[in-house]
Amino acid sequence: MRRELRFKTFDEALAELDRLEAGRVETLGVWSHAQILEHCAAAVEKSMDRFTKRAPWFIRLTLGRAAKRRILKQGYMEAGYGDRKTERKEGDAKAAAQRLRNAIARYRTHTGPLDGHPFCGRLSRDEWDKMHLYHTANHLGFLRRTDDPAP
Repeated sequence: MRRELRFKTFDEALAELDRLEAGRVETLGVWSHAQILEHCAAAVEKSMDRFTKRAPWFIRLTLGRAAKRRILKQGYMEAGYGDRKTERKEGDAKAAAQRLRNAIARYRTHTGPLDGHPFCGRLSRDEWDKMHLYHTANHLGFLRRTDDPAP
């Protein structure tokens, strides 16, 4: 059972990352701790650098736009839409956490153009901020410290 997290600011996301790192962490899904953090970092990085995969234009224009409206209206991203073929791979969670911190720091100071979302299409800076926060909250919800109360 994953935790329901909601971040309104990047400081909140970073505080949760710090809180998790200060204890022993277990995963509540298929992906490893490092995989989750690497995935979140890659999403932030690719919004600035370029996504290599994206849905076909007609999907982005129809289903993607509808998903974007729904996500932004509800204020969070639901779980269960990821790549179900991804296998668990262990890794260095400490290095992955630092990569996510670095990606967020770079994103916060980034003044250049942002790439289109691979499913939702073009997003404004404010929409990208929200998508990154909702995406990160969704994935960090699959991590919990072992000394936290059960969800």
